[in-house]
Amino acid sequence: MRIPRTVIGSFPKLRDDDIEAIDAVIALQKKFGVDIFTDGEQRGDMIIYLARAIPGLSVENKMPIVSGKVSPPEDPREVHKVADYFMLRKKYPDIKFKVTLTGPTTLAISCGSKKLSKDYRSYVDFKLTEDIAYAIKEIVRPLREAKAFVQIDEPILSQGFRDLKERIRLMDLILEGCDPNLCSTHVCGWLGRQPVLQELSKLENLTVLSHAFSAGEEIKNFDLLDRALFEDNGKKLGAGVISVSPIGAEDIERPEKVSERLASMVKKMGIENIAYSHPDCGLGATRREFVEGILESFYKGTELYGSSGKDPGTPPQRKCAGKRTKPPEFSI
Repeated sequence: MRIPRTVIGSFPKLRDDDIEAIDAVIALQKKFGVDIFTDGEQRGDMIIYLARAIPGLSVENKMPIVSGKVSPPEDPREVHKVADYFMLRKKYPDIKFKVTLTGPTTLAISCGSKKLSKDYRSYVDFKLTEDIAYAIKEIVRPLREAKAFVQIDEPILSQGFRDLKERIRLMDLILEGCDPNLCSTHVCGWLGRQPVLQELSKLENLTVLSHAFSAGEEIKNFDLLDRALFEDNGKKLGAGVISVSPIGAEDIERPEKVSERLASMVKKMGIENIAYSHPDCGLGATRREFVEGILESFYKGTELYGSSGKDPGTPPQRKCAGKRTKPPEFSI
């Protein structure tokens, strides 16, 4: 059985013209068998996208900053992330697209640490993060109405916060009213500093928890996976199965390694609890000449696992009285 494939979000800029660059990203994802596509973030990095779109945030000397009191955009359909989604859905009606949005904590710290307006006490001021969350919630509104796949990226949550629980809960605020089966969060980095998985599993408005398992400390995330935690809370795993940070071409992980890693996750979690596989993180910071090699190995490795024709060593289905939601509808 083949597990669906997706990517996290970003790609290196592939063309000078933004629209041509987005089309090139789509072509690349088609080439390597992706099932749920992204726009490749060709207009800017994950912070710049929303810093340009949300009043109170801005870009100064190419740096994202907090320039005033944060408020929702007047017309969320004019935000590039939203406008590009509708453009792509019309242009490629047979493709499923996922909209990736930087989460409020990552956005607040990334912008506020560069420059902060007098409206907030510091870049970790929860009020700043909360204001950004309400702004992102408004951006999500037309996506919610369109039944789009939505992913909230909060990489910085793996670093640890005293108010971690409250910051994670802001994702439920942002995704209020959305179909949880269409919503996910991506938190990369090592998750063991605090009970990140435990708190994420309590979220009601998303189903998929997407994480990295392939490089550096992130390899240790495998040991943190708990099948019961996911099943009891109706969650599915987004499985990062290949590193995106090779130093040289020889460091790109081989398909056999990708297949082995995915098989280990299936054995531990059960294939029914894995929504999709993906590279560990976005490819935006990856050297351009390595991107196709990573995607090719990712494709071949997941195909190699899928061709085995069976679920290797998956434990029998648990019975529990915990909360469940309908499994995500990732038909391919």
